[in-house]
Amino acid sequence: SRSEAEYEYESKLIKIEIYVDDSEIVTFRHRPQYLYIEAFSYVGGFIGIWLGISLIQLTDFIETLFRILRYSYKHKNDTPNE
Repeated sequence: SRSEAEYEYESKLIKIEIYVDDSEIVTFRHRPQYLYIEAFSYVGGFIGIWLGISLIQLTDFIETLFRILRYSYKHKNDTPNE
């Protein structure tokens, strides 16, 4: 048993059928070709955007970390033992 709303909904539908004699299908394909350096730069750019870091910042961080470790190692060995 259908409700009155369902009958009203179905009465407002229109069915359209289109028949074509020539059923030619045209397919377009686009395959971008990147050089390795282009692909690498795109990936690096996306990572830089997502993570907020760049290769220069990474090397700067490693250098700073190295200096801190070297400083703490030198001062650890320079202190007299009691």
